[in-house]
Amino acid sequence: METRKILAILVLRSELLRRVALVLAVGLILCQGKVSKAGPMGTAFTYQGHLYDANHVANGLYDFQFKLYDANVGAGKVGNDVNVPNVDVIDG
Repeated sequence: METRKILAILVLRSELLRRVALVLAVGLILCQGKVSKAGPMGTAFTYQGHLYDANHVANGLYDFQFKLYDANVGAGKVGNDVNVPNVDVIDG
């Protein structure tokens, strides 16, 4: 008689654990956000700072040259230089 009680308790306990596991699995599936593929990056960037020319805030037309390197020290250049002539700079 005692063995049947223990078996009944174990069956009920395993059934409860199975249901809890099922509810948790469904909850985790529903909580996952939609995964979207990243789009391409644009070519624009924002510069935050001030430009000075001979210790004065830069004003006027300036020619810019951009270079990209793969590290701070001992770096190799990545790609070609980008030249942007006649950029109107106002208040640095």
